[in-house]
Amino acid sequence: MALVLIGTVASVLGVTFAATDTYYIGVDVNTPSGLKNYKSMIQLNDTSFDIWPSNPHSRQPNVKGEAIYCDLGDDKNLVVLLGFRGDHYGLNTLRILPWRTAGHRVKHTKKHQPFISGRYDLTGDPTPLLVTFANNDDRTSMAKVSRDLMAPLYGEGFSINRIWVEMTNSPYKDGEIQDRLPWLQDGFGGVEAYDPFKAVGLHNVGNPFVKNF
Repeated sequence: MALVLIGTVASVLGVTFAATDTYYIGVDVNTPSGLKNYKSMIQLNDTSFDIWPSNPHSRQPNVKGEAIYCDLGDDKNLVVLLGFRGDHYGLNTLRILPWRTAGHRVKHTKKHQPFISGRYDLTGDPTPLLVTFANNDDRTSMAKVSRDLMAPLYGEGFSINRIWVEMTNSPYKDGEIQDRLPWLQDGFGGVEAYDPFKAVGLHNVGNPFVKNF
């Protein structure tokens, strides 16, 4: 009975005192009209509460967030996905992204990871995958974007200045990706719905636009 009571209290405390971290993923884009800045929020919410954690590496926080939609004007757009080089599904990377990018080792045995001040560039494997849409209403119009080859696709004067991550104490807010890409709200349908993602090299995709796990 005592163990049951302890477990119940632990469960309640885990929900009440959830360990929550929030951070931005942002992109700064050079355009012919000047530098434009875009960002979206990611929230990590750990409701686990283990008195005797037998496997601390299993304590993975829930991930909530959205891809970044960048309206570049003149019907041009760029979408920064929640999938990464080396981790197309994205969850493993998103759970440790601020600390990994800042060079800190994540200790899964700790309830709270340290708050890291400052903005850090995303390069190498943690670089988000990029796409664009010729028609926002049609997911089959998606094309892959290389951050180093913006000009051939968008025109002269377009380039990625910086992709970055920054922790924040601000409360989580939803982005606008589902309003910009209305087909996201209809679900993905059958297996054929993933063909556009495979065409741009995304083979291990849950949903690179919205995460709520």
